[in-house]
Amino acid sequence: MIAGASIALTACGSVVVKTPASEPVVNKTLTTKTFDKIDVNLDDADVEIRSASKPEVVYHGAKKGRIVAKVRGSELKVYSSNKVGIHVEEEPTVIIYVPNKRLSALTIRSADGDVDIDELSTEQVMINTADGDVTIRHLDVNKGKIDSADGDVKLLNLKSKSGFDISTSDGDISVNGTNATGYYLATNNGDIRFKGTYMTNTDSGLVKRKINSRNVLRASTSDGDIKVN
Repeated sequence: MIAGASIALTACGSVVVKTPASEPVVNKTLTTKTFDKIDVNLDDADVEIRSASKPEVVYHGAKKGRIVAKVRGSELKVYSSNKVGIHVEEEPTVIIYVPNKRLSALTIRSADGDVDIDELSTEQVMINTADGDVTIRHLDVNKGKIDSADGDVKLLNLKSKSGFDISTSDGDISVNGTNATGYYLATNNGDIRFKGTYMTNTDSGLVKRKINSRNVLRASTSDGDIKVN
């Protein structure tokens, strides 16, 4: 155990390690190898994806953090190597710099942490978060899916070809700028604002437009508002 650290037991039975303020924070490069596919699987970390001239994965966080990034074939894998049930309270950040080219796929699974993506071109996107917000700016994708148990989802300038699905159990959904040809928007408890007009102001709402077209934007939340412009 880290000297001076304290521990706490969460409701789900996992142990949170509270590190002292003096715990060293570092920035280090995990890999600079070339890749065209990304698979991220992290317990407690924020994930950022940025466009760049060269590939690189950077870790920012506690010196004793255990996050691994390896390229196998053409696939970048980023994952936690900490022991099961042990989580550092202060979440680290993993920044993935992607060269200006189209990826074959992006997959992110996160138990606790935000996802922030800026300017990405890829064939497929799959993002699954248990607790954290998802923010994406300028996404060019064939098809994709975002699933969040607890957190807001915000997209700015979404360009898709074969549809895009967004769902959250507890959180708002906002899509500002999309080339979708059809829409299926549903909330069990919240408002829907579609193309500048409030479609519902009750506790339940549904908006359907050309749902049999090829490029349908589907957004649903159990508890939250939906805004699509």
